[in-house]
Amino acid sequence: MRICLTLSLFLILACSGQLSHFDRDSLEVLIDTGYDVRHPRWSADMSKLLIEANPDGNWDILLFDIGSKQMQNLSSDTAADRSPSWSPDNQSLVFQSNRNGQGDLYIYHFGDGSIQQLTNTVQVEMNPDWSPDGRYIAYAVTDSPAAQIEIIQVADRSVRRISHERFRSLWPRWSGDSRQLVFFSRRDTDNTDDELYIYDLNTGSTERITKLTGHDFTPSFSADYQLIISSSVRGDDQLLTLFNRRGQALDSLNLSYYKRMHSPDWSPRANQLVFTAQRDSDFYEIVKVKLN
Repeated sequence: MRICLTLSLFLILACSGQLSHFDRDSLEVLIDTGYDVRHPRWSADMSKLLIEANPDGNWDILLFDIGSKQMQNLSSDTAADRSPSWSPDNQSLVFQSNRNGQGDLYIYHFGDGSIQQLTNTVQVEMNPDWSPDGRYIAYAVTDSPAAQIEIIQVADRSVRRISHERFRSLWPRWSGDSRQLVFFSRRDTDNTDDELYIYDLNTGSTERITKLTGHDFTPSFSADYQLIISSSVRGDDQLLTLFNRRGQALDSLNLSYYKRMHSPDWSPRANQLVFTAQRDSDFYEIVKVKLN
C-alpha cells in the first residue's frame, strides 16, 4: 500500500511538473566514523564543516575538510564541547561547553587557538548561531519552566530575550540579512507538537508559520532566506521537510534506512544540505544532498 501511495504521489508530481526538490542521486555520506558525529555547519567557502563528535566518550569540536576527509580536533578538553557555529569571516567559532562546571558559550579563535568565554550564568546556554553581519549570537537558554531564546550582542555582551513562554523554544537560526530568526517551539501547542516560528529583529514580532500534526524542528534558512529546511516527525517517520516562508510544505526527504534525520544546515551558496542521520546502529553520521 505504501509503495502504491508513493508511486501515485510521484505520478501526480510528474504530471504537474513538480518533481522532487531533493536530488536523491546526489546523496553522499561525508562522515561515517563509528562514533557519534552531529550538527554539521558549512564554512563560507563550503570546503569545510564544523561538527561535534564523541570519539572517546567526550564531546569535542572537530573541523572536517571535505576534500581531504581529514579531521582536526579544535577543543581537546575533558569538558563537553558542542554545537559549533562559524563567525561570518570564518576566523572564529562559538560553541557551548561545561568546562567551568556550567553550560556557557565560548569563542574559539583560529588564528592563535585561544578560547574566550562569552557568557557566564547559572543557566545553560546552547545551540548558538552567529549572525551573518557578525553583530549578534542567538542561542537557547535553559530557564524555568522551559528553554527560551536570547540574543547577545558580541561587542558589549548585552542580552535580549525574545521568547517568554511556558513551553520550550529552541534552535534559533539567522536569515542571510541578519534581520530574522527561525526557531521551533511548543508555545502554542500546549507542549505537544513542535512548530516553526520566525522572529523579526526590527519589529520584535514573532509569527508562527507551521501548523502541522507532528513535529517540525531544527530549522535552517536557505541562503536567500526564502525557504526553510526542517527536521520533521510524521507518525513513525522521521524526515526532512522543505517549507516556504509561509510555512507551506513543498517537499520532503524520507529515507527508510535512517531511523533519525535532523540538524540540517543549508549551504551558503549552491543549493546543498548537510544533516545528521542515524541508521540502525547507535552512531550518527553526516550526509550531504543537493537540491534541484
